[in-house]
Amino acid sequence: MRRMNKILLIFSSLFFFSVTLNAETLTKTIVVEGYGVSYADAIKNGLIESLKQAKGVSIDSQKTYVKSIKERAVSTADNGSSREVEVDKQMLHRVREATEGVINQYSIINSQNDGDGQWNVRLEVRLSQYKTPGYSPKNRRSLAVMPPHTLQNRYVFSGYSVRHDEFSRRLQQALITELTQARRFSIMDRDYNREYLREKRLLAGPDAAISEYAKIGQVLGVDYMVTSTVTDAELKKSSHTIAALGETRSTHTGRFRVEYRIIVMATRQIKWSGTSDLDFSGSRVPGKLVNNGEALADYMIATVAKDINRQILNNIYPLQLVKISANGNLILNQGGVTVKQGERYTILALGEEIFDPYTKELLGREETQVGTAEIISINPKYSVARLVKGSKSSIAEGMLLRFPKRAAVPKKKPMKVQTPAW
Repeated sequence: MRRMNKILLIFSSLFFFSVTLNAETLTKTIVVEGYGVSYADAIKNGLIESLKQAKGVSIDSQKTYVKSIKERAVSTADNGSSREVEVDKQMLHRVREATEGVINQYSIINSQNDGDGQWNVRLEVRLSQYKTPGYSPKNRRSLAVMPPHTLQNRYVFSGYSVRHDEFSRRLQQALITELTQARRFSIMDRDYNREYLREKRLLAGPDAAISEYAKIGQVLGVDYMVTSTVTDAELKKSSHTIAALGETRSTHTGRFRVEYRIIVMATRQIKWSGTSDLDFSGSRVPGKLVNNGEALADYMIATVAKDINRQILNNIYPLQLVKISANGNLILNQGGVTVKQGERYTILALGEEIFDPYTKELLGREETQVGTAEIISINPKYSVARLVKGSKSSIAEGMLLRFPKRAAVPKKKPMKVQTPAW
């Protein structure tokens, strides 16, 4: 019996998982009128009109539809009959590029011949429309991370050498990971075109179900592009011997500098630009990685990607206090890899709006520091913090939290070794 319960539990979990991830094909019903020199042409033109209403199409596309829409009668009655319409599979990919729906079924509400050979029919048409899983990507600003530019052929990190193209790929992936888990943008893929085209050909092929065709023609353009250039990236290892102690110690000296821009794709306007310039010398290198050059390279790449993501979010989508729980903990609207346990953020109350006197552009709002919060737990979509500085009475939902700039780590003074008198 216990084994049976386990099986049922596993099955239930798998079923729930499939339901939450599966995309949906919805049915949209619209009423249209069609005109033509024959009864059949009037129906065809009405069906074309239904597709035009789903999404505007060009005159050339209308010619395509006349050739591609075929009737398959279900009933022999001339009026009020129910018919299904199949979109010609050879032409489907062209139809899907201009429309959002595939016609599943239509019914004739009424028809009329004006006596001059001109027919007028009124149709009720059902269209299949694809709904992406989860939240609609149209609800967020779309963004694509472009491969970072490099100025060197190879980059060396404590003896580990990596080619510029592989280095660029790793940094790009790190940026995509950070921005995706921030859950503030719809991140669009621009790398796996071959795999996408292969899947698209499969969906447009003769073996695919008609309902699958609704997935074609859904590709979105981006609102913003993130471009970047690596101007400096290296990590050198040096060793020195302390004669008095008979020890050899190693130290690292490194720097990673990336200039980046957020560009409006439609106009090429630079919406935001910044620089991540981090020092990786001395104690800034994790002790457990000192003898692993590749691990150090990955650590530096991940750290810079996190810094760039933090700068972008701090200026566009700063952390926000969305709820104060009964126990006084603060619920914040970001989680995942964008925050770390133990990090402290400045809590800011918003004041009046500030406008530029010349452009009349909104510059932001006055911000007054009212406290400090420390991250105590992290979930995929949100995080929990506790108030470590400030009064609970001065904290309210809707306040912003910003990550303070890190103070420069003071360099360690060289150790003086005195030679014993003996």
